[in-house]
Parts: sequence; structure tokens; C-alpha cells
Amino acid sequence: MSVSLKVIRRPIAGIVLASVAWLSSPAGAQDTSNLQVWADYTTHYYKSEQTEWYADGGIRTLPKDYSWHQVYVRPSLRFHRRKHFDGHAGLGVFYTYNESFSDALELRPWQGIKFRWPILTHLSFSHYFRLEERFNFTEGENELAVRFRYKLSTRVALVRAAHENRLDPVFIPISAELFSDAGPKIDELFGSRARFDVGLGYVFNNNWVGELHLVIQSSRSGIEERLETSEYIIRFQLKHLLSAKDYRNRKLEVPE
Repeated sequence: MSVSLKVIRRPIAGIVLASVAWLSSPAGAQDTSNLQVWADYTTHYYKSEQTEWYADGGIRTLPKDYSWHQVYVRPSLRFHRRKHFDGHAGLGVFYTYNESFSDALELRPWQGIKFRWPILTHLSFSHYFRLEERFNFTEGENELAVRFRYKLSTRVALVRAAHENRLDPVFIPISAELFSDAGPKIDELFGSRARFDVGLGYVFNNNWVGELHLVIQSSRSGIEERLETSEYIIRFQLKHLLSAKDYRNRKLEVPE
């Protein structure tokens, strides 16, 4: 089934431009007190056609007054046993500094499954289900929370690769993600409940990819705040694909 990307590109490009314009406007500026900046580095190593080691790490902050910072690292493993279906698992280590509360260390083992459907010509949709066990350590307290996440995502190529075994050089990643408590919860974690993400990606070569994202999410910035509080995130991502195996190139996609 063929899909014309000309029909899709213009409205998506309009969304990106409108989002940037809104954040720059006086109306948008009133709500950017919760603006965050995230910077991430991700590395992927394809050990075999069925197994991939990957890890990401970075820093997150509030540029308004730098009263909140978070640094993290998250080694992970992907199992590819069936076409268009993957299993994932990993361990996240997060350290959060907050002027209003005690600093926190969080250990976050997680498990997930991902499959792609529907798969159209030049376009597919990814469904990603994750379960996280969040062990939170603060001064004098140790707590556990369990969270479920579902993410729907796709990528639209703005410029197509000249060869089948090359990545599309310019693309727009789009995703929407929902979060839900699946067991005990911790108020101080201020968990997000919904997230929308649109960005722009550029492939420098088949080993290096850069992405810039605008993320809008509903969460809260304090125990007494409502979950409807909106947060805006500017996210920079640099991805390094360590293994240049032919089977990686045939995937025709940039890892999330």
C-alpha cells in the first residue's frame, strides 16, 4: 500500500513551526516557567542480528532558575526474535537535585515489548509498552513505585535515502505517550501522565544522528500541584550507532 508523503509533510511541518511560534509568543511565554532543557547521548551496539546493547545518559534542568537538575544513565538490552517485534529490558539510574526537597537517587529496572503496526510504504507505527519498578532513595526514606507506559510513535522522512541500505538523512519523529500507576506510587516523583513529542532529525552519516525535539507533557512540579500542570521541554539528542553491520543498515530506521 503506497502512502504519499507530500500529503503528510506540510501539516507536520506546520505543527513544528506553530509550536515554536507559540512558545515564542507572549501567550506561550506565560506558561514557560516550567520549561526544561534535556540533553542526551545514546549509543547502540548491534551484537548480532537478534541482540542489541544500547545505553543512554544525559542531564535535565530548569533553565529559569536552575533549581532542579537530573542526571541519569540507562544501560539496556534489546532482543529481536520475530520480524517487527522486540523485547527490551534495562536499568535506569537517576539522581535528582531539587532546591525545594531532598536530593533523590532512583533505581529504575524496566521491561518492555515493542511491535510495529501498521507497516505502510515508507511509513510505519511503533507501539511500545513498558513496566517500570522505581526504587526511590531520599534522606531517611526508601520507597517503591510501579509505573506503566505506552508510547505510539512514527517517523516521516523529509528527505529519502538515495540507497536502500542507508538511513533517511532528514526526518520528523512524532510520538505520544501515556503513563499510569500500576501499583504503589510516590507523590514526590511527580510522575508525568501524558507526553507529546515532535522533532527534527538529521543523519550525519550511518553512525551519527542528531535530533531536536519539542516535548509537551502534563505533570506536576510539586506535591501540592495538580497533575494538569503543563511542562515544555526542549530536548537535544545525539545518537551513536557503533556497529556498522549490514543487517543494521537494512533496517532503514534510526533507533528511538
